[in-house]
Amino acid sequence: MDYNFGVDLRRKDGAFSDDWKSYVEKLKKYVDDKGMKLVQSHAPMGQPFTDGGEFIEINKRCIEVCAMMGIDNTAVHAGHLK
Repeated sequence: MDYNFGVDLRRKDGAFSDDWKSYVEKLKKYVDDKGMKLVQSHAPMGQPFTDGGEFIEINKRCIEVCAMMGIDNTAVHAGHLK
């Protein structure tokens, strides 16, 4: 299964909420209780050349969440200018 961080970022919830660590702990428990494994994730698209570093911070959060969840693979997109 794949975790899509783009949805969380657009909604400003989940992995990008104020209480994101609690969310991740609950999600991990849910996934584990169901006997599932998230094997990959997709980091959101961004504008790394014009956003003042936000794209890098977003991707760092995605990687941290993946580490907490035991997700070994993350697709990180290079971004776009417009």
